[in-house]
Amino acid sequence: MPEDNQPITDTSFEEGGGNVESGALTLDQLNTQLKTQYKTLDEAVKGLIETKNYVGKAGAVEKEYKALKDSLGQNTGEFITKEQYEQDLFYSKHSDLEPYKDIINARAKDLGVRPADAIESDPSLKQTLEKLRGFDKTESAKSVLMSNQRLGQVTDNLEKAQKAQAAGDHRTAESSAVSAVMETFK
Repeated sequence: MPEDNQPITDTSFEEGGGNVESGALTLDQLNTQLKTQYKTLDEAVKGLIETKNYVGKAGAVEKEYKALKDSLGQNTGEFITKEQYEQDLFYSKHSDLEPYKDIINARAKDLGVRPADAIESDPSLKQTLEKLRGFDKTESAKSVLMSNQRLGQVTDNLEKAQKAQAAGDHRTAESSAVSAVMETFK
């Protein structure tokens, strides 16, 4: 066993072995450079070998991690909070509320509750959502034809003709229907 402050000259643990006297280090130099407290040279050599092996294994694990991450096509290092998970789950189950997500989340935050609880516990939020749904339904039911003023007049004339026909006024019904057709071709 070498003396503690004698240079390390036996490199048989390296590939190729041999003796490299010019690059020899003392135990004190190793401890100073590595900021360690090895007590013997054998302990220092063993520690360096273990470090080398660990670094090699860590590199292999890192490669596997990167390959897995790439195969998943997502960043596996990002996590979401439980609250975010619950929110995402709620909106996935209630996709009809997705357009109003910002309103619901803001009110839930004000109340200090989850979005589902905010809808149940706040009547004004419930009413607002019902009105918004009704408005959106009406807007989606409108067609391009309703935006054209002339076509709107045609629709009015056809409605007048239907009401007149239902009331038994055939003359007004016929007149309104003809007006509607004529208005279409102007």
